[in-house]
Order: sequence, then C-alpha cells, then structure tokens
Amino acid sequence: MWGAKALVKGTVISCLVAGTFAALIGGTVYHRISGTPVDASKVMIQPRPTVVYDKNGEILARFSQDRKQKTAYSEIPEEMIEAVVATEDRDFFQHVGINPKGIARAVIVNQQAGETKQGGSTITQQVVKQLYVGSQKSYERKIKEAILATSLEKEVNKEEIITAYLSHNDFGYQSFGIKNAVETYFGESLSDLKNESRMNRILKTSFLAGLLQAPYGYSPYDTQGNKRQNLEVVLNRRNTVLHNMLNQNYITKAEYNEAVQNKDLLVLDKPKREHESDEVKYSEFVQYALDETADLLNLKGGAKEARYAGMKIYTSFDPDVYNAMRKQFDDASMFPQNAKDGTQVEASSVFLNPQNGEIYALTGGRNIPGFLQGLNRAYQSDRQPGSTFKPLISYGPALEKGLFTPSSLLNDRKGTVFPGGYVVKDWDKGSRRSVTMTEALRQSWNIPAVWTLQQVGIPYATEYISKLGIDLTAKDNTLPIALGGLDKGVSTLEMADAYQAYANGGYRIKAHTVRRLVDANEDVVYEAASKLTEEDRVIKETTATQMRQMLRNVVKNGTGAKAGIHAPTQMIAGKTGTTEFTGTDGNTDAWFVGFTKDYVGAIWLGFDSTDQNHYLLKADGSGRPAALFGQIITPLLQNNPDPESDYMPITSKIPVSKDVPKVDTLKVKGTLDNEKKEVTLQWDVANNTRYKVYRDGKEIATVTNGEYKDATVQEGKVYTYSVSGFDGTNSYKTFKSNSLTYKVEPKKEEVFAPIEDDATNPTDTTNTTETTETQTP
Repeated sequence: MWGAKALVKGTVISCLVAGTFAALIGGTVYHRISGTPVDASKVMIQPRPTVVYDKNGEILARFSQDRKQKTAYSEIPEEMIEAVVATEDRDFFQHVGINPKGIARAVIVNQQAGETKQGGSTITQQVVKQLYVGSQKSYERKIKEAILATSLEKEVNKEEIITAYLSHNDFGYQSFGIKNAVETYFGESLSDLKNESRMNRILKTSFLAGLLQAPYGYSPYDTQGNKRQNLEVVLNRRNTVLHNMLNQNYITKAEYNEAVQNKDLLVLDKPKREHESDEVKYSEFVQYALDETADLLNLKGGAKEARYAGMKIYTSFDPDVYNAMRKQFDDASMFPQNAKDGTQVEASSVFLNPQNGEIYALTGGRNIPGFLQGLNRAYQSDRQPGSTFKPLISYGPALEKGLFTPSSLLNDRKGTVFPGGYVVKDWDKGSRRSVTMTEALRQSWNIPAVWTLQQVGIPYATEYISKLGIDLTAKDNTLPIALGGLDKGVSTLEMADAYQAYANGGYRIKAHTVRRLVDANEDVVYEAASKLTEEDRVIKETTATQMRQMLRNVVKNGTGAKAGIHAPTQMIAGKTGTTEFTGTDGNTDAWFVGFTKDYVGAIWLGFDSTDQNHYLLKADGSGRPAALFGQIITPLLQNNPDPESDYMPITSKIPVSKDVPKVDTLKVKGTLDNEKKEVTLQWDVANNTRYKVYRDGKEIATVTNGEYKDATVQEGKVYTYSVSGFDGTNSYKTFKSNSLTYKVEPKKEEVFAPIEDDATNPTDTTNTTETTETQTP
C-alpha cells in the first residue's frame, strides 16, 4: 500500500518538475530573444562598514552588517570550489545559468525517492535568488530566476559567480561569506587555510560546503555556541560532500578513505563571533559615539542600529585624555575604601573642550563598562549634584540678571526661614549676618545660595540654566534646587557641558563627540561646528568672567584646593559638591567640576545604590573627586598650559548694614526724534554704579554708561521715563532721577504743490514736540 502511494506521489512530482522544466526552457528562450537586463554590480561585494575614528583619524572600531567581506577568486582554496561544485552544481562550469541535465536528474532522483530531494537549481540561480528575486516560492519567481541567471552568465564569468556565491552565503553564527566562515569555525584567515596541508584543506572545506544546505542544522554547536555532544549528523553531512568530491574525481580514493575515517572536524570549541572586522578599541567611548550617531540619524535602535548605518564617524576622542583618566581610575588609592561587603565606590568622568563643545574622553566606571552592555555612569546615570549646582542655579543667574556682583552682600543669617518653612544650615553651623558672594561660593555655604535664588526667582534661574544645557522638571520649582536637590538629577556629562560657558566667556556648543558623518557615497550628511561664534553666546561675558574669578578662588583658597595642588601656577577653577545622606554622617554623592581655558572636567563618586551600608563618609567628602581632577588635568596642562595671568582676588569694603547710602538726585536730560521715533536719555555717571531705566514705571534696561536710546516708541502714544542708580558692590539704590514725559506725534502727511521753474528747494523743518519735565523727590 505504501509502495503504491509513493509511486503515485513520485509520478506527480516528476510531472510537475518536468512541466516546470519545459516552461523554464521555453520562457527563458523567449525572454532571452527579447532581452532582459541584469545589474551585474550586485554580484560584487561592496562593503559598507561603519567605521569610527578618533581625532587623529585613527580607527577606533569597524562594524560590517552581515560581515560580508570582499573576496577574490584567487584567495579561495581550490578544494572549497570543488566541494561546492561537486555538492551543489556539478555541471556549473559547463551550463549557461540553467541546467537541463540537472533538472532531469532531479526528476529521476525525486521519482525514485517518492519525495522532493533535489531541486535542480544551479549555483547561478541560487545567486540570482539571493541577490535579485528573493526566496518566495512561485512559478513566476522561478521563471524570473531562470531568465536572470542566463542574463547574468553573459555579464560576468564563472569565477565571479561562484566567488559571489561563497561571499554572500550564510554559514551560520553571524558568519556571512567564506572569509568569515573560516574565522568563525577555525579561528584563522582564508590565506592561512590555503597554506595548510592538502588533507586539512579537504576536511575543512568539505565541512564548510556541507553547511550551506542548513547552516544551523549541520552546525557543530548548539544555540548557545557550545560544542554538541553528538556530532554524527555533522560528520555524515561532511562525508556526503567528500563522497561527491570523490565521484567528481576532485579527490582520490585514498584521500577519501583517510578523510572519512577522521572524526575530528578541526573546529574551535566555540564559534569565534567577534571578527577582526568588529574589533573595538576604547569600547565605552565608541558606544557613546554610536549612541550620538543614532540620535543624529534618528535611528530608534540606538547604538546597536548605528553600528550598521554604513557611516564613517569622525569623532573628537583624544586617547591621551582617556589614558590620563583611566590611569587614575585604575589606582585604588585615589578612592575611598570599599564597603564592608566588598562593594567598591563607583565613579565617572567626562572631559571636554569648551572652545567647541567636543568631548575629549569619558569613562563610566572603576571597571570599564562592557561594549553595548552594562551601565556607563558618565552619561547613563543621573545623580544629585550638590553644591556644584550653586554656580549654575543661584549665583550665575544673579550675576546675569544684574542683581548682584561678586562683592555684593548676601544673607547668611543662621536660622533664616524661607517660604514654606524651609530652613537650611551651613556646613560649619556658624552664624554670620552677611557674606559676599565670592566668600559664600568659596566656602560653599548654603544659606546665601538659597537666599540668592529666592531673590533671582526660580523661573528666571530655570530659564538661565536651560541655556547651559540642563532642563529641570516641573517638580524642580522649590528653593532646595539651590543646593542641588533635584527631582531627576543630572549626569556627569551634563555637568561638564553646563560649565562650558564659565570657561570660554559665555558660549556653549552642546557637548558632542561626532565631528562629521560621511555615508557610503562619501557624502557628508552631518558636520558639527568647529569653533564658537556669537550665535553660541548663552550668557553675558561679564557673568562668565566674574564667575570664573570666583571659581578660581574656590580652587586657590577654598574647598577645591586639591584640584590645583599639583599645578599651582595654572588657571584652574571649579566647584566641589556633596549630597548629604539623611540620617547618617555621610554623603550619597561627591563631585568636582573644574576647568581651564581648554578643558572642562566633571568627576562623580558614589555607590550605585545608597543605603545604610553603602554611603560615602564625610571624611572623604568632595576632596576625593577634586584630587582626581587635579591628577588628571596636571599632565594634560603640560601640552596645553593655562598660566595664571589675570587672576585678581575679589575684595571690597563691605558696608555694615546700618550704613545704607543716601539716595541722591540724578539729573536726566532727554530728546525725542519724532521722525526716527526714538527717545534718547542722557545723564552723568558715577563710579561703581549701574543704572536701571524705567518706562511708565516698568524696567526696560540696565546699563553702566550714561545714555540709553528707546527706539520702540509708537505714534500717538505718551511715555514717561526715569532712571535709578544702584551701587555696583552691594546693590543699594544710590540715585533716583527726574521724570521725562514725551508724546509721539503722528507723522504729518506731506502736501505736494506745483513747482515753479525758478522755485528753490523747500526748507527742511523739524517737527517739534512738547516735553514736560518734572522733578521727583
């Protein structure tokens, strides 16, 4: 019964194959007469790897999707060609793309077996299926495959076709093409294999040729990449290929017998998944460069997808900076002791160039995070910045808004109660009535920072810090942000980025590493700015200069002294910071952010998870990250020194609170140019005084000279102006002016009359307006 069924099934299959064969021949002849073009360039391997470069143009990493590598026919061992031809297409070197003999032979084999055991597709057809028509099973596709196969045979030679076949095929375990297959299974190059003994070449190439039918079915490894216990199936498949090679007289009977008796596949214990084409140097920086590239190209798959974007990625990576950084990170003496359970204190660091925003280097842990795995704390971890936030959220905005100067007196009264009952203490628990901003920052006292933020206003401070690259959340609308108490926290990279403006005079280009992206066609698809322009200004130059001087004081004589101890003649500025761990005598985070003219660096220390057994002791404090910064920056300054030349200690006489200056009268004169629609105010200036200009009772400008022009007046409206003067040291009001009122007349329509021949040019008349001037007490 079963024999009858098999006979019927085999007959049906034979008829179908024979019919298909006839249709293929007829269709092919017809289409060949009419002509069918084929793009022969697809046959050639055109590697489009993603290559990452450092600042010097040296390769950091190379990634090739499918890892297909360009291979020449001459590079392939002749045994590999023979094994494939004997097994896949024995008439390959004789047919014209399709093989009538092969199809007929498949008909007979399939009829005898009662099932489809052979297909009859040539190697050329398989190349066409892979590169041109896909693997969809249909009569139409098969016809097209045959047509294109005969067309391809006219465009390229046999050597190029079989080389393409061996270069594009999947050999399993991420090895695409013969070059990667040899690396994956034997851990050697194709040229190494070609130089081995004849028997080794026979054994290895017969195994590889056997994989082509089912790469994972005939693999010596399981899904985890471990060597299978039972290799009988794999050996049988290899021996089948050896038998085919014997039948085609590619090997002798003696070679066949020796080979089939050899039970050793000669493969590695585990497949080599990382090839030379995927070599990665400085892996954590490469990952960041890929992440940034993914953002620039809007690739949702992040770094993993960017690996195969086919881009040349030119970066700002500086190996010297990275190596200086890692030298200190690898020195356990630079860090606090491990916790009692052995958990070590973690750290991260970022150094960038404030002159263009380029990141020199970053590192995300005491142990280098694995490539595409693990946490990189430099940019993937948000922490509480502590007092390093004070220059960004309190003092910077106060200077920018013109409310204070470095010598202005700030409230530092112990027990001050802020809105909502908020009370803070200074670290030394001292009692001072007032301190200058410079001293408050140098000593890192808390009360003045909170009080200053209150004077500035959180909305203004939030807007200010957003220009420095830090976006706070809706919950960050309370005074504790003055001390770095944030909802989400900030990363080490964000802190280095934000301090740029204080190092370069008020500019910021967003921190980045990708300088340029070039696609496979050598077109530049992205290029970053290489230098600062006025369009990059985010804060006033005076704000940046004053902050730079104050932060220099912090390193020169304050809490950040350890950052400059090894380079006392260099201009190193910066700020320390810690975040207290409530209920303990310790901290959750310790920071230092510092800079010179060419470097901005941020260092963070702490445990990934803080609890009663894992926190930083107060004794370690912010001195540790400051010392780390100093050790890293010192060798870098040998090549890019920043000698201290313009540093001047900020000092001033501090008036006692009872010595409030008397408010004097300021005489302001003004004119209205009705044609230009412009009001000009002028007055005599006093030393160390800034002036606020008011229009209709609202402040419209702050200036230090004795003139202001308002070019925003409108026809038919009346405006009243006044000016007040404020002491530049302590912000007391010292002058109050008279008021000036102007009415802007509508523009008169010009009347044109006939001009006599002897008429002279009309005289120019200036429109006069009525001005009232009143003295205010």
